Amino acid sequence: MAYQRGCLKKVRRKEGETWVLRFRVMNTEGKGVERTLPVELARKFPKDRDAWFEVDRLVLGVRINDAPALAASVLFKFLAEHYLKADFGADAVRPKSANTIPIVEHLRPRLPHHTIR
Repeated sequence: MAYQRGCLKKVRRKEGETWVLRFRVMNTEGKGVERTLPVELARKFPKDRDAWFEVDRLVLGVRINDAPALAASVLFKFLAEHYLKADFGADAVRPKSANTIPIVEHLRPRLPHHTIR
């Protein structure tokens, strides 16, 4: 999952109306599931702008993005393979510069030979 900021929502709780940060994570089946983190009582931060400052102060953006995403872990060799197949060579969408061609040709042998055909 890509980096996310989440969204703020006011919810009624026993303590009073509370700001919560809503965000999504992947469960073990690969489906998106909504999660929430409490931020602060809404009476302390009546405006959402102030609640966002509290989210930043509490570093909640890092907490909701710290779990490694299964789909986002891509090895460099697979990205390089995709680039070489999809966007390098005579049939490339955009022609490559005079500097790019020799660099890519120099790096090509260093990639595992079974990944590039």
